[in-house]
Amino acid sequence: MSINSNGIFELKKGVNNVTIPIADGVTDVKITQEDPNEVLHGIYIVGPAGGGTNIWIENLNIENQADGSIIKFSGTDNFLTIKGTNTINYGNNYDYNAAVINVGEGLTLEGDGTLTVKNTGTLTCAAIGVDQEHFSSAPNITINSGTYDLWVNDDGAAIGCSASSTVGDIIINGGNITVHSVNGAGIGSTGGSPGAGQLDSGNSNSSVGNIIIGKNATINATSVWGAGIGTGSGHSQANNIKIHAEANVVVTSLHGENIGRGVTGILINEVEYFDINVDNTQTLYNPLQIQHGTQTNQRINVYINSMQTKDLKGSIPNEADKAQMAALSNSPEKQAELQAILDAAKDMTLADARVTTVDNAKVAIRVVEGALEYALNEATNMGAYLQRLEYTDANVTTMGENVQNSESTIRDADMAKEMTEYTKFNILSQASQSMLAQANQNSSAVLGLLQ
Repeated sequence: MSINSNGIFELKKGVNNVTIPIADGVTDVKITQEDPNEVLHGIYIVGPAGGGTNIWIENLNIENQADGSIIKFSGTDNFLTIKGTNTINYGNNYDYNAAVINVGEGLTLEGDGTLTVKNTGTLTCAAIGVDQEHFSSAPNITINSGTYDLWVNDDGAAIGCSASSTVGDIIINGGNITVHSVNGAGIGSTGGSPGAGQLDSGNSNSSVGNIIIGKNATINATSVWGAGIGTGSGHSQANNIKIHAEANVVVTSLHGENIGRGVTGILINEVEYFDINVDNTQTLYNPLQIQHGTQTNQRINVYINSMQTKDLKGSIPNEADKAQMAALSNSPEKQAELQAILDAAKDMTLADARVTTVDNAKVAIRVVEGALEYALNEATNMGAYLQRLEYTDANVTTMGENVQNSESTIRDADMAKEMTEYTKFNILSQASQSMLAQANQNSSAVLGLLQ
């Protein structure tokens, strides 16, 4: 069973234990399933050796029990497009050496569907990444869109490395991504070889390049011994971690850093947060960090942008401007005039705005509109930060009350213990005195008889 041309390929009911190779030269193939409610077993989809293919998957429901990537890419310039609802799992009774989805020499994932990948074996590999012992290259992994729920039960990263492997850059421009690993990072490098998960044992010999999280990404990442985003445990390594200030990132790690290092992990550079200016230049800066817990990275990052007039610029062209331009299609002169106003306002700050002429006034109006939009956005952000701080304050207050109650309970227990000890020694003392008194009385009675 093979795929030799572009088009749609359907997995029929009851098809199990088959390998489906895609021939070289096939660039666009969609793989669907006749009955998505049926779980198929032993299905292996193998991309062209030369790469350059886009595999679409729609409503697949596969669970394999034998080692081997369920979807395996080779070469470069490959795409995986997610449509519908897809579940691609490894069973829980095997030690797997191959990533569930092997990215080959580089893979881009996108689409408007959902993909669930669960690797529930032991000593497991990545959900989306490379196989164990992979050192031949450092492929990049890019996710542009889609919804993902990726779970790795043991060592591998959910997105990134397996044990003793290398991955290049992991770039997440968008999508809704939920990831979990035990010893590996949720996104990044992996955990150690057998024994990792103990504070300083095991060496995963695993490394990842740059991890870049874009503005439109929504990520919920968890790990036990690795970082949520960054390195796994067992001396694994990551180079840079860069996260857009507006990305929606919720990350937790039980023993490692939420973002950065897993237990004994190595992060070459500290975590950076960035924003993109109107002119598409990248600005890296450090947020105001408010620590609100006892563990590393339990903090709120607050980004406060400048509100000086020199930093308030005109708004960039929006949909209303495009509609106005389209409405002026029969008047090239007015189109050119409007375009000139938009171009001038985009680069002008509120401090430079002038109303000395009619044209200057038109540009100044655009600049004021942009400044108002900027100020309103900042006010909205500050309101969101205040609401989050109020919630955090209430949560910390509750935690403090719980700690105080626990301390009071411990103090009461200690007092009860001391009172028990005091009562015990008091009883022993009284018993000793009573026995001594009785002994003295016996001696006195004998002496009385002798007299």
